[in-house]
Formats: sequence, structure tokens, C-alpha cells
Amino acid sequence: MAPRKKLSGLKSNVSTWLKAHSMVDGQEIPDANQELTFPDEPHFAIHYPPVGSAKSKKRKRTADPETETERDGFDESANTAYYVKPARLWESLKKYRKLTLTSEKFEIGDVVLVQKDEVQGSREDIDVQSQWKARLLEVRARGPEHVFVRVYWLYRPEDIPGGRKPHHGRNELLPSDYMDIIDAQSINGKIRVKKWDEHNDDDVLEEDDFFWRQKYSYAKGLLFPSLRQYCVDKAPASPDEPLVWCDKCEMWLHRSCIANDAIKRAAETKHQNEGLDDSHETLFVKDTHTTPFKRAKASQKRCKSKDKNGNTTNGFRAEVRIKDAIHGEEMEFETESKILVVDLSDDRHWQEDLLCLNCRTKID
Repeated sequence: MAPRKKLSGLKSNVSTWLKAHSMVDGQEIPDANQELTFPDEPHFAIHYPPVGSAKSKKRKRTADPETETERDGFDESANTAYYVKPARLWESLKKYRKLTLTSEKFEIGDVVLVQKDEVQGSREDIDVQSQWKARLLEVRARGPEHVFVRVYWLYRPEDIPGGRKPHHGRNELLPSDYMDIIDAQSINGKIRVKKWDEHNDDDVLEEDDFFWRQKYSYAKGLLFPSLRQYCVDKAPASPDEPLVWCDKCEMWLHRSCIANDAIKRAAETKHQNEGLDDSHETLFVKDTHTTPFKRAKASQKRCKSKDKNGNTTNGFRAEVRIKDAIHGEEMEFETESKILVVDLSDDRHWQEDLLCLNCRTKID
């Protein structure tokens, strides 16, 4: 779902202040030339020419005086051709390099929060997760009541076709090539967004970091580049889920895959032994390993986060605890790595050592 295009009518908690104190480049915005006719609530729209009409890699005028190109806002690997309508009205606005709303300063390149709905209370009450995010590309103004910014949108995974997947991080964003022009009054702050290099095991994400690793082509409906694959299921990984490393296979394993494997084995064993008297518990744990092992290659370096809850299916629950990971509300560190399995039908539980899903040897 794309952000709405008509945002000029939105009012933020800073709108009253903005009308009286809008500033750009550290100076009050002067009144515009009164001889020009300017609507009370102008609306500007971004249009895109046919593919291939803009060949320049730099943002400059092309043969069409209305058409310009904008570099990719994050790694400058591509550029987008566009033009604004009504062009004459847009060109009549004065360009600025900076914008100040209340005490917060914004510059070209900043990732800003754009209000999704009417804001209640102070700016400190804003739910950052629910706000739209956009990269600031251009600031234009005609008087303090008419300040506009051109932006690239950053989407949440749930806002694009296909929706959020298990590998998407809680704070993952998808920079796009979709531009818009919005009223500066709809800006509610800014955030830092980091590019996460998932191919570098030493590139650590803090728990509250907003980040991106893929971009979204709005015109083509595609995500790129392809994500790194992990584990025996050859699937991407969420940075919110610490991975487990097997030295023998030199493979990262999904913790969820390990938990699901433990559940599958427990369910199969229970099915095979249904009807046997007093042997239930013994046969359940016959394949478990009780010798402690120490974690190798510091799996927690993938992301600094708390241990999340385990997997529940087929009447069982399995939770993978990783040594040195923070777990529980008490924020305690685990002293050993292990799998905790619970039979939800009778609350019987046991502990297993971790086995590599590929070579089936104990990880130590």
C-alpha cells in the first residue's frame, strides 16, 4: 500500500508554529511576489516520462525543460527521471537547502517521519513505527504558509505487495524510487536509517536501529538485490533472530529451524510410542544430548537483541536458548546453549543439546 499522494491538507502539531515561524537556511521565509496567482491549497504531482528518455546520471535538466533526473537516494546506483505538474507553479517556488520546524533542523538527504494520521498530543507521543518514512530531496517555499518538500518514500515490508515475511526485521525499511511532493507541515521528525551489509558477519545492528538491505522498485514491483541465504532451508534471515553457527559445516542455522526440527522429532517419537505404558517419558528423550557445549563464532554478533519466544506447533513447544543471549523479562544471560521442549498435552518437558541440521553432529 503506497502512501497517499495528497498530503497538503494534513495538519501536524507544529502547523500553527510553522505558519508563524517557518525558516529555511536559518532565515525567515520572505513573502512571495504578490503579482503571481497562487492557490490557497496547491497540489503538485510527480510524473514519470517513458523509460530511457533521461540518460544523465546527474540531477540536471534534460532536453525536455520540465524533465529532471534524481539519483538514487541511498547508494546512487540508479537514477529516476521525473517532472512536476503544474510545472510553472512549482518553478515559481524558491529553493532552499535546509528547513527548520520548531527547534529541529532538516537537510537534504535526511530521512523524515511523515504523519500518517492526525497527531494527538506532543511530538514525544508520536509512534515512530506507524509513521511514514521518506528521504528529503528538495525544499521549496512561497511564504511561510506554503512550504513543500520533494521526497523518496521508504516502505515498510507490510506496505508493499507480498507483505511482511518472516525474514523481515522489525525495523526494516525498503527505500523506493517513488517520489512525492508533500506539505512540510506533515513532517514530524527524523530518524537515522543504516544500510545493513548482511554479508559481513561483523556488521552489527543495535536492537532499535532502522535499517535497509533491499530496495523496492515501485514501477516494476520488485525487490533487489537478492538476499543472502542461510541454513538447510536456503532462506533469508531476520536480523532479529540470532543465528547458530556450525564449525564443521561452516553454516549459519536459523534458530526457528532448529526449534521446528526438535518439535518434529518429539511429535514423531510420541506418535510411534502411543499406547505404551510408563515408557512415554523415557522414549521421548532417547535421542537428546545432555553434554553442555559452548557456542562458537559468537552468533550474537549478528544482532544485539533479546531472545524471542520459541516455536509452538503439533502440540509441542520448543525454544532455543543461546549462550550469552539475553533472555526473559529479568534480562538475564544464558549460561549454556540448549533446546527446551515441552509437551503441551501433559506439560512434560526436557532439555536437549543443539545438533547441526546439516551434519547432525553436536555443535561445540
